[in-house]
Amino acid sequence: MRARDGPTSSRTNACISSGLAGAADASAIAMPSSVSEAVPGVRSAAVAECGLAGGCRSASDGIVITGYRAAPSEQVLFQENRVSAEYLPTVGITQLRGRNFDARDREDAPKVAIVNQALVKRYFAGREPLGQRFGYQTPDVQIIGVVADARVNSARETAEPMAYYPLDQGMLYTTNLSVRASGDPQQILNAVRDAIRDAAPTLVVDRITTLAQQIDSGLGADRIVALLASAFGALAVALACIGVYGLMSYSVARRTAEIGVRMALGARPSTVLRGILAESMTPIVAGLLVGLPLAAQAAAELRARCGGRLPAGGGAPSGPADPGTPRVRGRCDVRSWCAWGCPTRPERRGG
Repeated sequence: MRARDGPTSSRTNACISSGLAGAADASAIAMPSSVSEAVPGVRSAAVAECGLAGGCRSASDGIVITGYRAAPSEQVLFQENRVSAEYLPTVGITQLRGRNFDARDREDAPKVAIVNQALVKRYFAGREPLGQRFGYQTPDVQIIGVVADARVNSARETAEPMAYYPLDQGMLYTTNLSVRASGDPQQILNAVRDAIRDAAPTLVVDRITTLAQQIDSGLGADRIVALLASAFGALAVALACIGVYGLMSYSVARRTAEIGVRMALGARPSTVLRGILAESMTPIVAGLLVGLPLAAQAAAELRARCGGRLPAGGGAPSGPADPGTPRVRGRCDVRSWCAWGCPTRPERRGG
């Protein structure tokens, strides 16, 4: 999901629940224009069957694609969403090729769809997708545009093959109103709620939040897991440091008499110190050889878990989950520091 606006921009999601047909659905379709007129600062508004990160998804299989031959056991599966004409620019999904929906895409017009890059890569590899057709049993839907991939279900999931249809060509239900506006988010939320109530009193608003709040609410379980993992990781680091320190201290303490004799015979303190450190480096190097690959594997698992938002390594963080990678690397560094520092203190005491 992309947010290309500055700090004063707010993207508001209002989840509309309507159990009525006819007038209620018509009111929902007209809601974007009502909100745009009533709320200052609104740049665009749109409705859809499923909104971003709202836990709503619709998918269909058994789709026939012109020029694509499915394997005998393959399931041709799309995720689908019916949206109004302004939905894609409102939620920030970039149009890459072709055109967006407009007034030409009426109920009595030929069926059209806009697809994402994931769908093009899977089913149109090496072919021009614009103008191609697909559909159930009969390929009667023409592709008029291609948009960028977006994690429309949650921040963790990668983009699936997705087809967007115009709301005027077969609306089943409308559950989401998306508003892009500039200004104070809380004031916008209140104004949008009032505008919905004034324009369609029969519509029930389940919740109205900013997109950031909606995404954060969906990451609650992940935050708990991350917090617990961090706590146990910190405990493991502390126990590792205590264990390494105790082991090295015991090893050096047993050699106190030997160190004293060597220094009495003229050995320089720096020479003795280098010898102790060189001997202690064996378990340190062994630990790093085992620990660093495991840390890299854990970082890769975290990146996959978070939908690729973690950096590949070494670079600057690029998202809210980015600190995960440096944190894993940091645990290895702490253990190395503990192992390095432990043998030096008893050696000095022995001198």
